Amino acid sequence: MGDQTYAVSYHAEKGTDWAVLDGYLQRRCETLLGQQAVSVTDITHRIHGNVAQSDMATSAPVRTGGDAMGGNFSSPGLSQHGVLFKLRVAEGVCSPD
Repeated sequence: MGDQTYAVSYHAEKGTDWAVLDGYLQRRCETLLGQQAVSVTDITHRIHGNVAQSDMATSAPVRTGGDAMGGNFSSPGLSQHGVLFKLRVAEGVCSPD
């Protein structure tokens, strides 16, 4: 963002306490600036939803026609499956003290 000023953020699962996330921001700033005397300001907290999509088999292959040694297999059915992940996001600005 400028001379020794950084925007930092941390994402964690929804059960993580905000104070823990703020501590992670502090540690990240210390790492970026190479010192322990840093300030993290303008901290904001928000919940972020993220949906992951995948195909899911809804049936098994089935033999159609013919005897035990012949015939064809039908393909399994597929459907879209979505999972919502809720993440906690902490963001802030860090700079030297």
